[in-house]
Amino acid sequence: MWYNSILVWLLRSPFHRLVSGNMLALSYTGRKSGKTYVIPVSYAQYGETLWVTSQRKRTWWRNLRGGAPVRLVLRGQAVAARAEALEEETTVAAGLASFYTALPVAARYSQVRLEADGQPNPIDISALVPGKVVVRVQPES
Repeated sequence: MWYNSILVWLLRSPFHRLVSGNMLALSYTGRKSGKTYVIPVSYAQYGETLWVTSQRKRTWWRNLRGGAPVRLVLRGQAVAARAEALEEETTVAAGLASFYTALPVAARYSQVRLEADGQPNPIDISALVPGKVVVRVQPES
């Protein structure tokens, strides 16, 4: 998409605060091509873990199957991390629950209702699981 390069530029710039509260730039290496790709993604932080979601029909996340080293621009800082695409349904459901708990605005956007305790509605999560994957990102210390 044409605007991805603009978002990546913004995330790397001194003006990153405009979007870096829930967006980061993720650099990964293509498994077949060996090329480095950089994409902007929404993230939610839950403890030390960063959660990223993607539609299953997209292809970028497939490069992270089994885990892979990645580089992030997180809140204006370069960060080394390890990312792993998670595809198993119960794991995706748990990852989505963590994502929407940590980022309630994304829950509203995805039409996931939040319960009184702030937890996402399990029925709404279950409806999303077949079309989603989650990527668990662990920044290195």
